[in-house]
Amino acid sequence: MSQTAEVKKGRIFTIRIDHGDDLIAELKRIIRENEVKTGIISYLGALKNPILVAGALEPVIPTVTNKLNLKGAWDVVGFGTISSSSDGPFLHLHGSVGKGNESYTGCIRESAEVYLVIEAVITEFTGINSIRRDDPLTGQILPFFLKSEDVER
Repeated sequence: MSQTAEVKKGRIFTIRIDHGDDLIAELKRIIRENEVKTGIISYLGALKNPILVAGALEPVIPTVTNKLNLKGAWDVVGFGTISSSSDGPFLHLHGSVGKGNESYTGCIRESAEVYLVIEAVITEFTGINSIRRDDPLTGQILPFFLKSEDVER
């Protein structure tokens, strides 16, 4: 069954991530330093040698992912969510990358080295906390929404 949560907009951060930096590591650092628990990220720029998970090989559960190791520089535009996990901030980033006549869309994972620059905006949500937990039905780590007063600190 679906989950719905009404949230309020909190702080908004504008970010520039520079050439050679790791996109995921830098976003997690900023999120940790600013104690953002739940929110969204939008970003654009370019990545070098990105690794994407572009869907499942077959529509079955458990999922066997279609992992792409792309070479070279790729323009990227993407969106993601911020949740909490037992290991700290959990980012779920999707993006569309392209160069020339090629383009791919998928979940940005593992290697996400910035080529030239990434511009990003983080919008924090308040009044709610998204906690990532294992979901036994899908075998995935899914968000579960808690009202802020229900969250253990």
